[in-house]
Amino acid sequence: MGTLDRDDIVAILLPRGIDLIVATLAVLRAGAAFLPLDPGFPTRRIEDTLTDADPVAVIESDTDGP
Repeated sequence: MGTLDRDDIVAILLPRGIDLIVATLAVLRAGAAFLPLDPGFPTRRIEDTLTDADPVAVIESDTDGP
């Protein structure tokens, strides 16, 4: 992924916590817009939102981690 422009949208699919704050600040500092998505939303709602917004990237937690 290259640089972000002010017209770019980055979706953030993280639970509330420090990771969400860090990701949000990083996206804003890079100059892009952020789209917060709650992992508790129904899957269909998340999919529809991502389809409509067409973000350049999605930041989500690693579910395969320890």
